[in-house]
Amino acid sequence: MYAQTAIETSTAITVDPNAPPPPPPMPYLTIHTPFMNTDTKITFAFEHQSAITISDTISLKLPQFILTNYDATIPTQNCGTITFTSYVSSSASTEASITFKVAAGSLPSNIACTITTPEGMVKTTSTPTTNPNYQLRITYYGWTNIPPAQSTALMTKLDPLASSKLRIDDPLVEAHSSFTFTFQHHVAMPAQTTILLTLPLWELSTAGQVTSTGCTGATIASIQNSGEADASITFMLHDALAVDMSCSITTSRETAKLPSTTQPADLNTRTVQIFQGCPVTAVPGVGCTGGSIPTAIESSTGTFAVMPSSKAPRSSPGKCTQMAPGEHRVACPEAHGGFVWSCEREWASGFKASWECLSEDEAQDVLQRDI
Repeated sequence: MYAQTAIETSTAITVDPNAPPPPPPMPYLTIHTPFMNTDTKITFAFEHQSAITISDTISLKLPQFILTNYDATIPTQNCGTITFTSYVSSSASTEASITFKVAAGSLPSNIACTITTPEGMVKTTSTPTTNPNYQLRITYYGWTNIPPAQSTALMTKLDPLASSKLRIDDPLVEAHSSFTFTFQHHVAMPAQTTILLTLPLWELSTAGQVTSTGCTGATIASIQNSGEADASITFMLHDALAVDMSCSITTSRETAKLPSTTQPADLNTRTVQIFQGCPVTAVPGVGCTGGSIPTAIESSTGTFAVMPSSKAPRSSPGKCTQMAPGEHRVACPEAHGGFVWSCEREWASGFKASWECLSEDEAQDVLQRDI
């Protein structure tokens, strides 16, 4: 008998970074708008060891949720040939539940079926709870708990920001550009508040430096879906922010590359959302105790394409003017030591841009910058 010896060379097994994530364990429950006392859709998925046929039922218990009957066929995905009708019972009580009854067709065993409720059928509870007891029951089998790790936790709905502004410094398609997001909130913001900006089609990165004015300790917490329609960047404020204080967060050019297509100023799909009480390492919005609904950034710079006959640099050097004290005290929450400037620039394409509330260093940067 020979002794065991190691194989001298062998191919390493690696995980494909582009492979889709594995499906979550069954059953799971997703609350699309995860705030207390809020209208929402819900999606849940399940598998069953036996086939499901006509007159079988799938029941979902949602304690304290407000539920409304829906008269049409319920939307499903990967559920064989089944169509479901539904009815609700014990709305707003600990036994609140939705029952989905098979009206036609069948579902083979061990198939992951997904059901999504339509709008107007579900409103979340207004009662805070750290361990919601969501349960699933299939026909005559007993209730099965849906583990917290496989369901969406509810958050307290926070007020949106009092004001928000996104300034893109080099607003040319496909340009690497720094940007500044300035916001104000009418209530105090605790330490480790996160600010999620959705910037459609932007290529985003954690590279580069982040500076802040009016708030300290701002860092990039995460990047999600870079280059996609729902691309987002999340900043964390490591220190608390007092009521009515303004905060400006500025990135360097390495952080963002603008889309290859132009985007208009004040694009309403550029949105901001705030979260509080989140785990430091969490995916944005997951495990947080409070959050706001996504709202459009009030003011944001549009992007433009250089005309085919033009070059990238500006056609005029631009100019900067010191703002009068009475003007900047109203328009600018941060005084920059008392010297506040407004600037204008024009590019060869005919695009014009203007800025207000700049420090002297920022004004110099505007005048010297090339795209």
